[in-house]
Amino acid sequence: MKYFASQTGLRRIFVLLCVGFFVVSSSFFVRYYVVKKPFGLSAACFTVYKKLGMLGWQTKKSLYYDGYLRDLLAVYRSPFFAEEEKFADSIKAGHIENQKVVFERFAQDQQKIAASTLYHLGLLKPANDQIYDVTDSNVLSRLKERYAGNAKQAQHMLAVLDCLILPQKEQLLKTHFDFKDVIVARDVQTRSLAEKQISGFERDRIMIMGIILDTVIKKDLVPRFYDYDYLDEIEIIAESVYTLYQEAGSIRGQRFLQALNLLTDNDHVSGQKLGQKIKHFLGLQHPYIPLRMATEPGLKNANPAVYDVLSGLKAEDNMQKFLDANTKYSGDQLKKQGKTDSRQLSLLRGYEKNHHVLLRTIIKLMQEGKLTKNDEVLIIGPRYVNEILFFREHLGLPKTIGLDLCANDYIVVGDMHAMPFENNRFKLVYVCNTLCYSYYVRKVADEISRVLKRTGYACIVDHGTYVEGASMIGRSDVMNADALVGLFYKQTFNVLAQDNGVPLASYKSKNQASCVLELC
Repeated sequence: MKYFASQTGLRRIFVLLCVGFFVVSSSFFVRYYVVKKPFGLSAACFTVYKKLGMLGWQTKKSLYYDGYLRDLLAVYRSPFFAEEEKFADSIKAGHIENQKVVFERFAQDQQKIAASTLYHLGLLKPANDQIYDVTDSNVLSRLKERYAGNAKQAQHMLAVLDCLILPQKEQLLKTHFDFKDVIVARDVQTRSLAEKQISGFERDRIMIMGIILDTVIKKDLVPRFYDYDYLDEIEIIAESVYTLYQEAGSIRGQRFLQALNLLTDNDHVSGQKLGQKIKHFLGLQHPYIPLRMATEPGLKNANPAVYDVLSGLKAEDNMQKFLDANTKYSGDQLKKQGKTDSRQLSLLRGYEKNHHVLLRTIIKLMQEGKLTKNDEVLIIGPRYVNEILFFREHLGLPKTIGLDLCANDYIVVGDMHAMPFENNRFKLVYVCNTLCYSYYVRKVADEISRVLKRTGYACIVDHGTYVEGASMIGRSDVMNADALVGLFYKQTFNVLAQDNGVPLASYKSKNQASCVLELC
């Protein structure tokens, strides 16, 4: 009897151990394979669960879908799913990496611009890929020789060299540099200018403008616009691409801008912005025009009235006309669909490669007490109420409202370029697939920064790198997550999450850029 009792106890212990092992292994499986990286049978089960809810989506309360949301959020909130890395650790690592990348980028660009300029002016020769024979003692006399004794032109070019080269001359002398690409690119441009019968000092300054612009304009780090080209933004670009997360603007690119201002110094362009001055020399058909969609047949077929208004319209020339057209576009979509959206919630749509990283980051902020039910939350461009209700009822953020061009439940009518809210009001601003409709996304980034508290959080996801470029309806192309983060270069911030996701419409864009920023 005692033996039997002891056996029963052992069996009980064994059963408890098995149950414990099953719970732990199941939570591990759910965490890493169902939620973070769904595949196979688990993905199929979750998909069926979601589809059942979609059948009753039009009702405010869908039994199946609400159940799915509750279960999913319960998994993310459970102690088994607790993230190992704290925000403080990831922020520190992010700053170290950002500092390394920006400093290397700036150093390499300085060297490239300096070497290319000196090579073009005949002030150095490449030998075994090493820069040598560069001194400033005889630079002025050699420039006078180059410009047939014109001392004014020689002094002008020497001032340009002072900006670009002489401050780092000693470092440059010790630097190895691959001249192959530089020589090819400069020779092509030299032939082009020769064909236009541009020579001497004028040729040199156009060539050096090209050297600086080709290096500073990093097309993968800055947005593309339908209404503006890269030269319109050159001062912003030269500052933003060399700014650290914690700097709120940088003076590193000022050296390049000073050189460009000197190169464009001309009586005919005095008083103009730098971009316009450069266009005076390069012409309107310059190589710094971003890819743009020539026509938009989808919009023309679906809404010809809006197409006719937006076609050929530059937004800032008639803002009211631009806003009216976009209001009609959004209003027509709302009438067709109704108050709720037939699509899945954007936070669950699977844009991110790091599965649901935006949702998980928001939940983590709430778990660490950085975001609470008493905080106000703004969703920009929700159009439908689904997203707002999800934030209010499921995430537990009841003070969530929306901003859009058309009225709906919990939505304030207004323009995201000039939001009708006071400064420092919201703790979290969420934006999904709305920035692309901005005519100038930098204005929206400034407005988000204005209405956010400090500390506040910007959670953003949008289409990146449009296959055919920016269009008359999608006038801003944020390109990728790095360019999206770079929109906030005027602020000091931490990057809590960043992802170049997979677009659901690959024929339209190449990635789905997203990030969560902590503005300090």
